[in-house]
Amino acid sequence: MINPEGFKSRYKEIKKLQLSRANKDTMGFDEADDILNDATLEMIELFRERYDKDLWFGNVNLYEETRTKPVLIKDSGQKIHNFEFSFMIPCFDIELVNMIIDRDLSDYEGITKDYAMVKGIIIRISDIGGEHLHWC
Repeated sequence: MINPEGFKSRYKEIKKLQLSRANKDTMGFDEADDILNDATLEMIELFRERYDKDLWFGNVNLYEETRTKPVLIKDSGQKIHNFEFSFMIPCFDIELVNMIIDRDLSDYEGITKDYAMVKGIIIRISDIGGEHLHWC
């Protein structure tokens, strides 16, 4: 398991690399950015070292093919593919699960309500020490 100072230092390096990949004109990322994707995979490995056996993966958006699967998937050291998950968290969180399911089951009433629900999910992920996975 990585020590807290080593984790913080490596975390900052990876975040700096991810931010450096942002397109300054569009504030987005260029398509198929292998450096960004590799940095995201490196972030996953860093979290695996830090949280050992209690890391969970999930997606903010549920789709037809994912609705029959658990909202959060416990890490087993499996290979993670680009775009497979949109976040990781260091512990199972039923509140987050319920927020994602509630959003998925609610009737779409426009961008304002949906934005508020997504923002709440994003805040919850951050509050419990999670990390959003950036893919391009």
